[in-house]
Amino acid sequence: MQMADYKGVISDLRTKRDALAHEMRRLEEIIAELERMTGKAPQDGMSASSRPFRGQTLKASIEAVLDSERSFLPIQEVIRRLEQGGLESKAKRLYPSVYSTLFRLSEDDGPIVKSKDGKWGLRKWQAKSE
Repeated sequence: MQMADYKGVISDLRTKRDALAHEMRRLEEIIAELERMTGKAPQDGMSASSRPFRGQTLKASIEAVLDSERSFLPIQEVIRRLEQGGLESKAKRLYPSVYSTLFRLSEDDGPIVKSKDGKWGLRKWQAKSE
């Protein structure tokens, strides 16, 4: 296989991952709505849709936050949404971990970009707007 083939495979896998993440969020919303309609709450008192990042990696959670918003966000807003979404972290402060992950993901044509005004978003939006 040539290098271009690997890039195509990786691109295809990212597209499929994004589609799967979108479908998972949609299903969690449906489950939460059914729970509201039936009056049934999950065993631990929190619905799956209220903590979509529980058990996910920081990288996957950051990408999901940005993908769900579909607009560039300041880092403080990314952190707020990660915390609201139930991200579990052993870090005392999320800011350094989130910043370093965003920065790492923005290098070498990674999936994240930083706008001129310091907000973060997905690279795929940039390609669509050009």
